[in-house]
Amino acid sequence: MDAVSGAARHHEIRALLCLDALPDVGPRTLLRLVERFGSGRAAWSARPADFAAVAGRAAAAARRDPQVERRVDDGLRRARRDAMEILIWTDGSYPAGLRRLADPPPVLFLRGARHPPFAPPAGPGVRRRRPGPP
Repeated sequence: MDAVSGAARHHEIRALLCLDALPDVGPRTLLRLVERFGSGRAAWSARPADFAAVAGRAAAAARRDPQVERRVDDGLRRARRDAMEILIWTDGSYPAGLRRLADPPPVLFLRGARHPPFAPPAGPGVRRRRPGPP
């Protein structure tokens, strides 16, 4: 089951994408923002000084640019039009392999049937073809 659903989920996706669109905000900074403020929505609406303390002044200043939200909204409309599924890193269906990365993408856009790596692994793990040093 997804941790966030309905309208709140849409607003969280939008906030994560807006944060990701800011200068100097990559996956690690985005994760720090979510950890510090509790959610993407809370980070997006945080006081400028508090936000800048985590993401830096350039990112804090860029939040005021209406083009950031406009581009994200345009992308979300295209995703809806193309019937894309959107996953966020708190979704139970978010791929475990991606979640284990040091910098997992906060938002995934999926189209079509799910195939590996999004399907659960079929076997007990990776096996070596030839014996050798670890």
